[in-house]
Parts: sequence; structure tokens; C-alpha cells
Amino acid sequence: MKENDTKSQNNAKDLKIQEENLTTEYSQKTARGEKDILQQQELNKYHHENSYTNRQYKDRLFKFIFKDKEKLLSLYNALNSSHYTNAEDIEITTLEDVIYCKMKNDISFIIDDRLSLFEHQSSYNPNMPLRGFLYFARHFERYIEENEVDIYGKKLIELPTPKFIVFYNGNGMEEERTVLRLSDSFIHAKEKACMELEAEVLNINYGNNKELMESCRPLMEYAYFVQKVKAYSKEHQRDKAIELAVNDCIKEEILKEILIKNRAEVVDMLLTEYDEEKRIRIMEKQIEIAMQRAKQEQQEKEIAVQRAKQEQQEKEIAMQQAEEYQQQIQELQQQILKLTEKQSQNNKE
Repeated sequence: MKENDTKSQNNAKDLKIQEENLTTEYSQKTARGEKDILQQQELNKYHHENSYTNRQYKDRLFKFIFKDKEKLLSLYNALNSSHYTNAEDIEITTLEDVIYCKMKNDISFIIDDRLSLFEHQSSYNPNMPLRGFLYFARHFERYIEENEVDIYGKKLIELPTPKFIVFYNGNGMEEERTVLRLSDSFIHAKEKACMELEAEVLNINYGNNKELMESCRPLMEYAYFVQKVKAYSKEHQRDKAIELAVNDCIKEEILKEILIKNRAEVVDMLLTEYDEEKRIRIMEKQIEIAMQRAKQEQQEKEIAVQRAKQEQQEKEIAMQQAEEYQQQIQELQQQILKLTEKQSQNNKE
């Protein structure tokens, strides 16, 4: 009986440990965001599979346009209501080894001791503040090395003031402007954290942020061209839609110089962008399926734990009943023994 009781206690202990492990695993995945975990795993795998040298990566059209300092200065002035006129005042600081999928889509530069990071996105990504944080950290690390400053000294190190702007022209964004914060990623988001980074997301789909577009013609022309491609894509294959949009914009003198001089390159960039967007959509679908499977497996594990727990409870009840029956038998045996002794004594008398 003691052996069975010990075995029962061990089974209950093992069951408790299994239940706690499953609960911890589920809580961790829930807290960190199952989708973000799976998405990051897929992106890491994709980066590993496509780790070529930088020269094999293409610029996105947005970066291709605004890596021209005159156009970049026009965009900066429009965003900041400034009136800088000398494009040579811009110091390009883009980290060329920071790449999203197979395309370079970021521009960073310094002007008037302000460090700006511009990034273009056509797919929604809530992790932009984290990416910006890592980007700025790498930039400041390089800045410290190049300027040979002592971060352990007593003198305060002056750093260029950072600003992060995301130019978004994908689907699903109705507002013209929104702000993403690094603190939104923190597990204990309600607690005051020791750091923060904001990414200002601007909707540059044609028809949005009209004042900004009017102040920066290159941005307006880019938005108009992309809108043309989207419109034609509803009726034609992607390559045909791009060709039609290019022809229209040249006639309408939209990005005319770029499209005439770099027609083949622009078409290739847009086709590559489309392939990347398609891959992201497929990846998101795979993530959704994986999440459903993980959820189903978790439910099955929870059911198995509950079933095992119920079986254990039934065993414990059965063992308790057996002990009660054994005790009753022992009591009956003692009563019979007393009656027998009494009967024997009566017979002797």
C-alpha cells in the first residue's frame, strides 16, 4: 500500500511539472508574440539563405530616387519646414550592410547636426522602432570610432540628434501619419522604461499628405508613378503594368529624366520589389498556418494534461477507496477475532 502511495505521489509530481512547463512555454510565446517569433525565424532563415555580397543587392526605387542629394534635400526641407539650399551640406551616412530581404531601402544622412534615417516600406512592420534602435546604435558606434572620442572620459560627448521617418505606401493604412514606439515591444509595456525610440510613419500613397507632396515634387512624382503601376496591375501582368506606367509618366513628365535614362533598371527594381512583396505575403501565410498548428498542438497538449490529471485523480480516488475497504476488512477481522476469543472463553466456562 505504501509503495502504491509513493508511486501515486511521484506520478502527481511528474504531472505537475509537465503542466507547469506547458504553461510557461505558452505564456512565453503569448507574451513575446507568437507571430513576431515565427516571422523573425523565417526572416533569419531567409537572410541566411541569401547572404550574398552587398553589390548583389538592389536599391528600391525610393532609395534610387532620393540618393540624389538635391532630391534628398528637397524631402528634408519639406519634412522640417526648413530652407537649406546647398545639397553638399548633406553627409550621407547610410550603413550599406544593413539590408531588408534582398533590397536596400534606407537612407541616413546628417545635416546641421541632425541625423535622419529615412526608410521606405510597402509591407507593414510593427518592429520598425526596434530596427531603428539597432541602426542608430550601430551608427553612433561608428561615429564614436571615427571621431576617436572617449566614452569613459569626463567630457559629455555631443551626438547628432536622431530622427526616424518611415515612408509607407502599402495597403491598410488609412491615417496619413502614425507613430510606432519601441516601448510597445516591451513585455512590461505599462512600466516606465529607461529608453524610447519613435518611428514616424507617413502614408505616401498618392492622395495622402498633400501638403508634404506639394512641398517635395520628387516625392509626389514617386507616389503618382507607384499609383499608376498599382492601377494597371489590376488589369495586366506586373511587367506589362510597369511598362504602361512608365510610358504614361514619361508623357506626363513624371520622373521623366529618371525613367528615360534608367528605364530598364527601374523596371527591374520594381519587378524585384514585387517579388519580395509576394514572398512576404507567402511567408505571412505560412506563419499564419504555423500559428494555427502551434495553437492546435497546444490545445491537444492541454487536453492531454487534463486527461492525465483526471486519470490520476481517478486512480487516487480508487486507491483511497481501496484503503478504506482494507481498513473496514481489518476492523471486521478484529471484531471476528474478539467474538471468537469470547466464544472460546464461554465454552471453557
